[in-house]
Amino acid sequence: MIRTKQFPARPSGSRAGSTLLLLLLVFACVAVLSASAGFPLLTLEPLAGAIPFPPFGGPRPTAVPLDSPPGAASSFENTLTLERQSWYAIQVGSYETQDAAAEAASALRARGGAGYVIQDGAYRLLVSCYPARTEAEEVMGRLVASGEYASSAIYRLNADEMVISLIATPLQASALSQAYALLPEMIQELSRLSLALDRGTMDTAAVRASAGTSVNRAKQLLATMDLAITDPRPDIVRELRALLETGAATMEQIVHSDAGALPLSSQIKYNHVDLLWRYVQYVKRMAALGA
Repeated sequence: MIRTKQFPARPSGSRAGSTLLLLLLVFACVAVLSASAGFPLLTLEPLAGAIPFPPFGGPRPTAVPLDSPPGAASSFENTLTLERQSWYAIQVGSYETQDAAAEAASALRARGGAGYVIQDGAYRLLVSCYPARTEAEEVMGRLVASGEYASSAIYRLNADEMVISLIATPLQASALSQAYALLPEMIQELSRLSLALDRGTMDTAAVRASAGTSVNRAKQLLATMDLAITDPRPDIVRELRALLETGAATMEQIVHSDAGALPLSSQIKYNHVDLLWRYVQYVKRMAALGA
């Protein structure tokens, strides 16, 4: 006996689904063939007014040029700190007239001293300057023992710590911060070079090469110091730039000097005291202005 198996009837939607699947496959094949022929069938255009997703990590800050306009939204209040500086100079003479001080200074420079004259009530003649009082007193003791400078004394050059507030972009504030850091470094470098020459641990060629490094750093910083600071006291920046230019010129003189060890040491000592004295006066003026 032959038995027949009864299959359940297919739902009406199944045939429609098969037809739709077949159409999609045909459409995909046509799209691939047309794209390979150089005329794509489908082009996907972004929806008008679509809102893009923000990048991961949030928005990135945009670098603002130093010459940004005073009203730039990126400007904000900055505080910069000038660290306290204390140096101890050896004063070998005090004179009532400038001419007398200048004559004694010339003789002192011929012997390798700074020969720098400061007018502070009297005309004070300085021979050298040191970061530690004990170091200055040791050298002064030798000068007094020689019998030539029995009236020597310690003259302190001091610049108190000061905090300056101004309105600037982040890039401008960075340039100012670097300038305030570089100036004390240059003062320290001049002291180091003069001591190295006196002690014979560096020759003139090595000293000139070291000064050249400081010149390059100062010039690179000056190139970014054309600041459009929106602070109402532009003298803060103007005088700072002048100080940096003085330091760069000082180092450049050393680089191009063809003097021997003794006159070069005298020149460096003079430049050291000069830059330090200018820095001290700058800090005092800024403090008086309430910077």
